[in-house]
Amino acid sequence: MKKSIQLLIGSLLLLLTTAKLTAQNGTVRGTVSDKATGEALMFSNVLVKGSDPVVGTQTDLDGNYELKLAAGKYDLEFSYVGYTTQTVTGLEVKDGEITVFDFLMSSDAIELDLDIVVSAERIDRTENALLVLQMKAPAIQDGISAQEISRYGSSNAAESMKRVTGASVQDGKYIVVRGLGDRYSNAQLNGQQLPSTDPYRNSTQLDLIPANLLDNVVASKTFTPDMPGNFTGGNVNIKTKSFPERFTLSASVSSSYNTQSSLIDNFLTHEGGSTDWLGYDDGSRDIPAILQDPNTRQELKASSFIFGPRDEELGRLIDESARGLSPELDPSTTSTPMNHGISFSVGNQFNVADKPLGVLFGVNYSRSFSHYGDGRFQNWEVNPGGEELVNNLALDDVRSVDNPTIGGLLGLAYKFTPTNKVSLNVLYNHDGTKLSRSLEGAYPAIISGSGTFQTRSIQFIEREIASFQLNGEHILGKNKDKNGIQFDWAGSFTMTGQDEPDFRLFANTFRVRDNGDVQYFISPAEYDLPFHFFRELNEEQIQFKGDFTIPFAQQASTANKLKFGANFRTKDRSFEEDQWQIINFDNIAPYDGTGTDFFRENSGMLTEEGSTNQTVGLYPISQRDISNSYDGTESVFAAYGMVTLDLDRFKIIGGVRLENTDITVESRDTNFDVGNIQQLDVLPSLNIVYRLTEKMNLRASATQTLARPNMRELAPFTSFDLIGGFRITGNPNLERTLVQNYDVRWEYYPNPGEVF
Repeated sequence: MKKSIQLLIGSLLLLLTTAKLTAQNGTVRGTVSDKATGEALMFSNVLVKGSDPVVGTQTDLDGNYELKLAAGKYDLEFSYVGYTTQTVTGLEVKDGEITVFDFLMSSDAIELDLDIVVSAERIDRTENALLVLQMKAPAIQDGISAQEISRYGSSNAAESMKRVTGASVQDGKYIVVRGLGDRYSNAQLNGQQLPSTDPYRNSTQLDLIPANLLDNVVASKTFTPDMPGNFTGGNVNIKTKSFPERFTLSASVSSSYNTQSSLIDNFLTHEGGSTDWLGYDDGSRDIPAILQDPNTRQELKASSFIFGPRDEELGRLIDESARGLSPELDPSTTSTPMNHGISFSVGNQFNVADKPLGVLFGVNYSRSFSHYGDGRFQNWEVNPGGEELVNNLALDDVRSVDNPTIGGLLGLAYKFTPTNKVSLNVLYNHDGTKLSRSLEGAYPAIISGSGTFQTRSIQFIEREIASFQLNGEHILGKNKDKNGIQFDWAGSFTMTGQDEPDFRLFANTFRVRDNGDVQYFISPAEYDLPFHFFRELNEEQIQFKGDFTIPFAQQASTANKLKFGANFRTKDRSFEEDQWQIINFDNIAPYDGTGTDFFRENSGMLTEEGSTNQTVGLYPISQRDISNSYDGTESVFAAYGMVTLDLDRFKIIGGVRLENTDITVESRDTNFDVGNIQQLDVLPSLNIVYRLTEKMNLRASATQTLARPNMRELAPFTSFDLIGGFRITGNPNLERTLVQNYDVRWEYYPNPGEVF
């Protein structure tokens, strides 16, 4: 496997460097865009003045052009129907090198005298160009370009989003737009929805995409019919690069210091496997094979033993089962390094069958630590029959999380004609969360007297996503007066999973006697005995979409367009949970406060000192609740139509989207109701832009969107993260919510690169 990976990487690097090594002439590449709108100009002419025979080309559907020229200085002529022909003089081309020159066309003639190699200025990736697109966009939106991402040194898409107006990031990965949580935000990759790897959240982890592969990140604040209808705060579209202008190779090493979690020696942790630092469990937390045997589950139940084990075979079963589970139920402490990470990316563009092929490859690894030692965990409720709040729980909270992440992205884009492009993106991300937590304090709701309650949790979660995305862009026809119909399509297959092996919970009480001695005990009459949970979730998603854009009345404005399309998305989920509780049959030594040592020394069959007699110590019993395992499907079909009409100072963008939702979540326990949502929703949208001046807009919008519960919320699945903590149970009777959105925004662009 290792040799295969090395061969694959070596072949990829060789492929990426081919164009550079085989170049004979110089190359000029760039993008031609409208100076007023920032939009790429398809099929504009780029000619070398004075050439005989004439040397030139046309821009493609992305406004890109490429010329192969011998070394020297050239004058380039840019022309397009409806625009003044413009000339750039003295553009220097060097043998074997790529010169990047982007050009903005306007109604005014522009002539630039250049006597040096023109430095690259990617119009669609600069902050200036992105702000121009934002000013001309149909919806309220904010974003960040590759130029700004590089300037701020962001390492991934989540860090990049911190620079976007109205957006923030929770836990370093989950997006919050305009103060609304993950339920009301969407994340897309190149226009296709990314699923979440966390069954408890709707939001995608945005830290899974390396920043050096990004073209831009745009957060749309208002809904238009060509967007998914299930957002209110924002729809975040992450666009990756397709065609690098030249060979690029980037490698970076990063580190950061946090006063709470870096270089401390009281960081909570627990024993794990040899690959925990990568975010992968090495199998040491897997449920023991003996506990997977149905016969074992049948034998080890709370009602199985009344007078002790009935035979030697049963004693062996008890002993192997008890010793197969980890005795570590109490976190230990360790020292931490600083947060650190490493990333690598490489890209190039070269010709295959005389057509451009763009290749991008990037990988990243990071490991971060978070810790707090002065948290408070409290619960209050109204006194029954009264109006006063009663404190049921008041605990001091210490929590530590070790979070390693590995991710990678491979992008291939091929333009087999100037008007037809196909791209493939493969995305992989693996995220590990190693959490250790300890709380103690008063629990007057269940513990009488002066006892102090202690509760701990040890958890390791692996989340993984692998996405394969295919996109196509095509111009179906054109003539000298207008662009043709644009057809965009996309399909994707995504696999996500979450594995939670051996999640452990343990609680006890202690009292300090008058003489200063400490008395520890475990009280099953007041709270649950220790638990071992094993959970696994697997999900597959398939997605297709197609969009047609038809320009009309282009003589009046190039913004006049009719757009319609359809989208289909379906996913299947399977979730299973197994739980084992540690109980005590015979009288063993009382709990002495040593945690892990206590469970190691008192588990399984115990031999009395000075005797061959055996007694039953601590052992697991099956507490599997089949209602906590469920299967679910979710299908959403959408169709939409919208029109953009530019009327002098007014731009009107209106339309409607139909979304049909079909969600079914069924517990393995047939005694529970099936969660089901079948609903056809009409989602209208109206956006109006009034141009107060050339640099100032007044925007208003009225739209309707929706919010859907996720499958975990529809399943009768009960979970809790602490003994004594809150229990969260799904409700199969939940419904989707319709949301009416009304937005007004004034925006002013005083100078290039500035917005207020």
